[in-house]
Amino acid sequence: MSKRALIIYRVDEAKVSNNGVIKKLDGQAKGFRSNGWDVDTIRISNGNILLNKEPIKQISKSKFGSVLFEFFQSIGKEIDFTSYDLLYIRYGLSFSGFVSFLKQAKKDNSKLKILLEFATYPYTDEWTGAKGLVVKKVDSHYRKRLSNYVNHVIHLGEEKEILGMPCINSENGIDVGEIKIRSINSIPDKINLIAVGKWQFWHGLDRLINGIADCVEAKRSQIRLVIVGEGAVIPELKNLVRDKNLDQEVSFVGEKDGNELDSLFDKADVGIGTLGMHRKKIKIDSSLKHREYASRGLPFILCTRDLDFPKSIDFVKYYPTTEEHIDISSVTDFAVKMKEVEPNDIRLYAKSKLSWNAKVSIILEQVDFD
Repeated sequence: MSKRALIIYRVDEAKVSNNGVIKKLDGQAKGFRSNGWDVDTIRISNGNILLNKEPIKQISKSKFGSVLFEFFQSIGKEIDFTSYDLLYIRYGLSFSGFVSFLKQAKKDNSKLKILLEFATYPYTDEWTGAKGLVVKKVDSHYRKRLSNYVNHVIHLGEEKEILGMPCINSENGIDVGEIKIRSINSIPDKINLIAVGKWQFWHGLDRLINGIADCVEAKRSQIRLVIVGEGAVIPELKNLVRDKNLDQEVSFVGEKDGNELDSLFDKADVGIGTLGMHRKKIKIDSSLKHREYASRGLPFILCTRDLDFPKSIDFVKYYPTTEEHIDISSVTDFAVKMKEVEPNDIRLYAKSKLSWNAKVSIILEQVDFD
């Protein structure tokens, strides 16, 4: 009989800004299945908890805390933990409802293996302001109990242990086959940059925008940066573009997907990866955007070390993990050089190195199933 896994993401798939994370969930599920497992998935859509895309419970949208508690409380009432061999949970925060959920799962099925995926670690610098202080205080109190129930942390770094839990070090994968390779349709005498994401301060787009502003007029006029997606720092970035008089060089197009997003990639010469992960003390990066760029056959720039993309690879270019403005002259030189590279050559690398089949297999090999 095949082993069974339940993958849980407290993420709303109805929000376009979560497309990348939902693609990761579906890709991981496919990776488990390709390794011979039966898989169920849980996610959110417009306030409904979905089990394999079917609604099982509607949750409150009124208060941040109530949504957190209701999500795991509802799952605990609906799921038969004895029917699974493994729980794979994308970790958000620790709080009473989450710890109670883990406790119940282990009580119902003592042989159940629980894996928590930490998208980043440390993660507390992501929370700022008054709400951030409350969140961090609650999380600090309850996360001390995680090691009582969790077998492994899946971490995109090099730590061997986090919060008393052993780590399995694994980079993000991607379902390359679900991503359309770009058809080159760029403007010959322009350098077209594309940045796609759910924008936060640690993505460092301000470094790039300031770099464009530093250029002499002739060089600046060659640059076209398209910023796709929304996020907390978009208002600040728009103000920066306005203050630097870069309205001709930088455009914000909001959230895009499907054919509209494909068309934007077709016109791009270089993708913009993460440029500010050091702002939250991250030393190893595994951003999904890097993997999508590679799957589309698009060269890209980044800063923080990504283990799947060593500096020796010719279609990636690294910049210092500092607050220095990005040197746009070197970006344009890189873009011109990359115009000679075939998109399919980059995509072949993605197929061989980044598939979820390979990533999940590495994880499963390190879990001791009784």
